[in-house]
Amino acid sequence: MVRSPLSFSGRRRSQPSSARDLSRRLAAADGLPPGDPRRAREQRSIARAIAADADLLADPLLAADAQRLRAWSRLVPHVLDDAVEDDLARRTRPIVTQCTQAVQALDDDPATSHTASDHALIGLDSPDTTCRRDADAAAWAIARRRRPVVAESLRTLVEVQAADDRLRRFADWRQRFALVEGTDVDRLRDAFDAVWAARPIAHRWSTARALVSGRDVSDRRYIPGAPQRALGEDAALAARAIAAVAPGLADVATSIAGTVVAGPLSECTVRPDGTVEVAVAHRGTLRSTIMVGHEMGHGVHAAVSRGAPPPTLVGETVACLTSILTADALLRHADAATRRVV
Repeated sequence: MVRSPLSFSGRRRSQPSSARDLSRRLAAADGLPPGDPRRAREQRSIARAIAADADLLADPLLAADAQRLRAWSRLVPHVLDDAVEDDLARRTRPIVTQCTQAVQALDDDPATSHTASDHALIGLDSPDTTCRRDADAAAWAIARRRRPVVAESLRTLVEVQAADDRLRRFADWRQRFALVEGTDVDRLRDAFDAVWAARPIAHRWSTARALVSGRDVSDRRYIPGAPQRALGEDAALAARAIAAVAPGLADVATSIAGTVVAGPLSECTVRPDGTVEVAVAHRGTLRSTIMVGHEMGHGVHAAVSRGAPPPTLVGETVACLTSILTADALLRHADAATRRVV
């Protein structure tokens, strides 16, 4: 009988691991279904090997998986014995699965799906008052149906995560996120402080926005005579808004603005070669301008990170801030005709 070079015993190997060995083991582990204890054990073993020899990640054989392997290795100090990990998985996986399936069921139902909500929100850009009101009501009806299920699922998941954090001796919830995302707790706190300090900007933008779109969600308004905005125009506006608060990023922002394209989805993608691509589902409206600012924030952040996907928490903080800066710049420079409302 020929034995496979891959062992799912969970025991640490005495001999040093090679990149080729780890690549084979990782591919075999990925071939097992999620929840299979052999899969999790082998992934932990691979993580320990990377933590013991980070230079392995420089090998081209592991290039495609380097990001997740690096994240796994950072968590090694908080990984428990295999027997304890297996027991935790048996107890918590059914709970997590139940929560995710409950939320997935919402998205599978046209009456509560995100797709239906996004489609309804397109009506907010209509010049017809009735169409805007109906779109608003439809989107909020979907949100109300989703709310109890999503809220209960989140409450349950937070309880499970908090118990797991205590068992692994994480100082607070930020520590796990920091390790996974390759940053640190101080950086996350800095991001929070930056957002807190930007409250006056957000307040000014919110006040100005109320003039053109209504103060309440049920008071959606349309800007008569507002021209359809070009994607390139909005990208350039976002670049200027970013440069105004971070002059050192002016060249990067201008470069990213020149590569923004229209697409079916609004997203920032980092290719394996480090190239940053920004696409926006652009409809030429003011709401689209805000989305351009958001995705431009992701693009500039990724470029400054030299092509590495920015951490989610920090990345979304940056993107939300740049969307507000872009909208604020647009409203501050809007002419009197554009600011009239009906």
